[in-house]
Amino acid sequence: MKPILLAFFGTLTLACADQFQIREANGNAKTDLGYAAVKVMGPQGNVLFEGRTDKYGRISINKLENKTYEAVVTFGSRTAKVDLPVTGDNTRLKEALIK
Repeated sequence: MKPILLAFFGTLTLACADQFQIREANGNAKTDLGYAAVKVMGPQGNVLFEGRTDKYGRISINKLENKTYEAVVTFGSRTAKVDLPVTGDNTRLKEALIK
């Protein structure tokens, strides 16, 4: 069997997975937004990622480049926007707070 040599020329952009906990500020308290629908939007209003939080408001967002994205969060009969800074640091849970 002969060895195969693969070559790659060009740039490679790595996709990152980040962990967020989406919460809502209620005065001095914070509420986890469990089972909320989350849509991460692109600059032209296109949907780049779509998913749901778990019962504690946590969601793993992957396959996005490192930058801050606007997300539309729907919970119950309400919809809100929140910024999600994707940094590639999947070692900690980042809070995304809706005010």
